[in-house]
Amino acid sequence: MNLTTTTSSFFRNRNIILFLLASIQFIYTLDLMIMMPLGSFLITSWNITTNQFGLLISSFAIAGGCSSFMAVFFIERYDRLKALFLIFACFTVGLWLTSFAPNYEVLLFSRVFTGIFGGLLGPLILAEISLQFEYSKRSKPISITTIALALASIIGVPISLYLAQLDTWRLPFILLSIMSTLVGAMLYFIDSNKKQEIDRKKKISLTSFLTEWKPLSGLLVTISVSLSQYTIFIYLAPYFVHNLGITEEELSLIYLVGGISVMVFAPIIGFLSDRYGKQRVFILLSTFLTGPIYLVSHWSFSFFQHILILSIFYFGLDAGRMIPINTILSELTGEENRTAYLNLCSSIKKMAIGSAALIGSLVIHTLPNHQLLYFDQLGIIALLSITISIVLVLRIKM
Repeated sequence: MNLTTTTSSFFRNRNIILFLLASIQFIYTLDLMIMMPLGSFLITSWNITTNQFGLLISSFAIAGGCSSFMAVFFIERYDRLKALFLIFACFTVGLWLTSFAPNYEVLLFSRVFTGIFGGLLGPLILAEISLQFEYSKRSKPISITTIALALASIIGVPISLYLAQLDTWRLPFILLSIMSTLVGAMLYFIDSNKKQEIDRKKKISLTSFLTEWKPLSGLLVTISVSLSQYTIFIYLAPYFVHNLGITEEELSLIYLVGGISVMVFAPIIGFLSDRYGKQRVFILLSTFLTGPIYLVSHWSFSFFQHILILSIFYFGLDAGRMIPINTILSELTGEENRTAYLNLCSSIKKMAIGSAALIGSLVIHTLPNHQLLYFDQLGIIALLSITISIVLVLRIKM
């Protein structure tokens, strides 16, 4: 076997493809997450307001949601790996623009630019995994990308904050840009063993996704799962600090332990989903999750250790159930419409997250001492959303 053949086989190995897909997931997640804790550095160094900083965060998410929706109508006309490379290349350009933005206006533009292309990465990653791995063995590789997401939280964010303290807020983005460039260079040489059929004139109609039960049920599940996740999660940190008296150091430990629990739970859940069925595992995990959600939203804990133990199960089960549900979503349409459908799910998920934040702002009242009133009602909304998601998944015939 000559060197050319060996190199070609290496870049067509689906485990190498999976590694690169997980790397892209890690980079995208870290880019999304590190901007928030770096806010204090930006506000101080550039003398911007908290509203201006908030616009940097929201513009990224809004741009991603809009691009995901627009991609529904044309993304199926292109080869997935080639589209992934071009989109990730543009995303990398956005990272470099962020790293060297000379003023706030350029930084805002770079975040919108990065968000537009970053919003397309998740659906393409899931669609490519669906192409490489048959449905019966798909949850395990999806769990790998979930581990990459957890790594971004428990390793990437603390390291980024440390680097920012050593130099400036730019250093974490520069290193992330270098990493993204290297992964993109490897992605350029990747060639899939499995090819999709491409119709350059293909037109996607939303009607088919909204009138057939299987794809429609997936969209409804996406909404209910997102609401059950983020209705509480968005306000969890201030609730822990101001209502339960958790210190900032203890809060960091909670999220660190939560991220580790996701890394431990993810491969186990991926294995169980492939072995015993995605729907069954999702229903069991969702049922078990109702306990931690009720406790975290209704009980007043006296000991930090109790909150820490509860967080292990809350984070692990909440993130873990996304493995079987993402696997189910990847099989609700045919191969020819899969990327478009997953982009639609991604867009709807972002709108559902925004709705969860809005619901929380309408329900919760902040007392003068900063305690959150009616947080328990958010727990009830989350529990109702979980129940709806279970009923919907039970009605899906795979």
